[in-house]
Amino acid sequence: MAPINSKPHDYIFHGLIDAADWLTRSLDIQGYRLDDAKGVSSNFLHSLLTSKTLQGKFAVGEFFDGNIGLIQNWLFGGMQGSASAFDFPTRFMLARMCNPLTGFNMASLDHCGLAGSNPLNAVTFVENHDTDANTFEAIISNKALAYAYILTSEGYPCVFYKDYSTDPGCYGLKPVIDPLIFIHEKIASGATQQRFKDLDLFAYERLGGPHLLTALNNDTQNPRTVTVQTGFGAHVNLHDYVGHAPDIQTDANGLATITVPKNQNGLGYVCYSRVGISAKFIATRHRVTQMLAGSHDLDILPADNTQFIDAGRVWCEKNMPISISIQFDVKDWTAKTAITLRVISNHGAGAPIALKIFNRQTQPGDVLDLTAPITGWLTIQVRSENTPPTNPKPSYTLEISYQAPAVFP
Repeated sequence: MAPINSKPHDYIFHGLIDAADWLTRSLDIQGYRLDDAKGVSSNFLHSLLTSKTLQGKFAVGEFFDGNIGLIQNWLFGGMQGSASAFDFPTRFMLARMCNPLTGFNMASLDHCGLAGSNPLNAVTFVENHDTDANTFEAIISNKALAYAYILTSEGYPCVFYKDYSTDPGCYGLKPVIDPLIFIHEKIASGATQQRFKDLDLFAYERLGGPHLLTALNNDTQNPRTVTVQTGFGAHVNLHDYVGHAPDIQTDANGLATITVPKNQNGLGYVCYSRVGISAKFIATRHRVTQMLAGSHDLDILPADNTQFIDAGRVWCEKNMPISISIQFDVKDWTAKTAITLRVISNHGAGAPIALKIFNRQTQPGDVLDLTAPITGWLTIQVRSENTPPTNPKPSYTLEISYQAPAVFP
């Protein structure tokens, strides 16, 4: 393993951490996927995730194994709780549930997989780029039933883009998955209580918030009607938030009688909660702060007296604020030495969108503020003037804070 056995000792170990730190600052990375976690030293990965700007950020490991004990050993032994893991044990179980002719027992879903034992460290999923590409591992039918399970159960669910998207070549499950995302974000919370299970039907209740009663029917020929205990209380009106069954009411003892449709195209499920939960789910917007450095030994060039240097470009949303701070090397500067920071549109025509001149009296980290005039690329440029012979091309560091649009054309 190069991070562990390199010569000189730890040269690659620390070099990779430095590179990850630089990339995290440059792109304002919020989380990490650890590929092939079984094949990488956990000593290195733990140090990576607890170093510099990576510390405390979310990370999920691809520990490709169905053995829960091995995954737990990696999570809480080698990684010391610094990462989560993809829940392969649950995913393998969901594949057997969805694909036909496997004789799956729905009762085995009760607190199954990593999410059943360690939900705060489990990233549940139905498909990914590896399983989808493998004929023997891909889920070929009834995939909606699997999404109904992970998006209403405990764990941190992950939706595969190719499943969700309606783009050409994708599977177009967006209309099916969207109500389940709403349920996950607005209703499903708290511990899980099993309410009914047999070979074909599994029903469970999430006990937090407004409560959620979910039932999954794997029988492709017949609907199922069952009466189950609930925590909703007496005479509470309940609505199926996926629209597969009519509203119902609990009885005087809090019991609910539900009818779950047959599993046609994976749609054999209901998701009941209290009537009237209508707040729209809105994805959280996030401002990005990218850090870019220009120097003679980097891809981004230092400041130059003869021309403006492209320090970087960002894709901004129109009318959103942009803040650019700059720090620079003032070694041997005179009173006439300065750096100009300017912003232009990507095509570069016309006057600069914003411009500010900095000299040696400028406070470190002084800011150029502007409002994005367009949705699109904006280029940040620097140019020096009257630099001393001992520091002809000063190095600099930029911090650019902005917000991108939700859709990239």
